[in-house]
Amino acid sequence: MAPELFQEGGVYSFASDFWSLGCVLYELATGKPPFSANGLKELINEILESSFEKVEGFTPEFQDLLIKLLEKDPLRRISWEQLRKHPFWEEELPKRPLPKQPQFDNYITSKGLDPEKFYKQIEKNSYFIPLILTDPTINRVDIARLSITVCISFLKIIG
Repeated sequence: MAPELFQEGGVYSFASDFWSLGCVLYELATGKPPFSANGLKELINEILESSFEKVEGFTPEFQDLLIKLLEKDPLRRISWEQLRKHPFWEEELPKRPLPKQPQFDNYITSKGLDPEKFYKQIEKNSYFIPLILTDPTINRVDIARLSITVCISFLKIIG
């Protein structure tokens, strides 16, 4: 379960599903879940407080996807637009509008944000910024792919 589901006022949303996708991908890659413990209270604490172990031997794109899917804050977790355009996939996933989420909109409001502005900002930021540029712990990169990704991202930014 996504961290927000263990917190007061947290609601189930597409962000929760994206967390679950991250858990499944992590387990497929490693053979174990990203968080584990001997008891439920300890497991909940792991999910809420701990970071997952890096998956060795996979591409920076896969690492980036996991980090963005397993972001603890649902408001900062990868969005559908960002997920479908992520370079981990060989091709952009098909564009499909997602249904409204009134409970999640209320959650956004409870955090002092305007849902309409929040979604517009997500749409504006639905391009990929390679994690290699923002995370110094990732030191391997496919230079050609990074160059192409940076150029495409820049072109999308300037319109």
